[in-house]
Amino acid sequence: MINEVYSDLIKAALVKYKSFDKPDFQFVSKAVDENPYANIVQEISNIVDVNENTDINDDVCFSYLLKYKNNMWALQFSMIGLFGVFMRVNNNCNTLLTQLTENGIIENQIIDNLLNNHIQLLDQELLEMPVNISLFNTESDNTKIYQMLFSDMDFLPWDNN
Repeated sequence: MINEVYSDLIKAALVKYKSFDKPDFQFVSKAVDENPYANIVQEISNIVDVNENTDINDDVCFSYLLKYKNNMWALQFSMIGLFGVFMRVNNNCNTLLTQLTENGIIENQIIDNLLNNHIQLLDQELLEMPVNISLFNTESDNTKIYQMLFSDMDFLPWDNN
């Protein structure tokens, strides 16, 4: 099953990047102009406070910080396809959340909203799988599915070591 999902992610990314040796990032400006997740973000803003923090220099995703009372989460929507990453943020320690993790009431509301909008929440095992793509910031021997689909940084946001 995971190999099939991995293969689907690689295919979707290749359509957008056109090449993994010399990726074309033109799809980023087009995605920003189209803002395909605006309705989902609006729905989630009815549950929690939402602040966008997308960095189009490094991100190939729309990135948001969510707040409710003393709780914070990071939510990312890939510009490659209907893929998402949802993390609980506690003292700079991020925990990935999916429909299979133990979640609070607010987290389940957000996850239900994402799933109802056909967002595939990716788990840690899949996000940490290596991929052979040339990015600007991430060393080629350290590139994972996460960097290809979400953000070109040479670390994983849940890796707290």
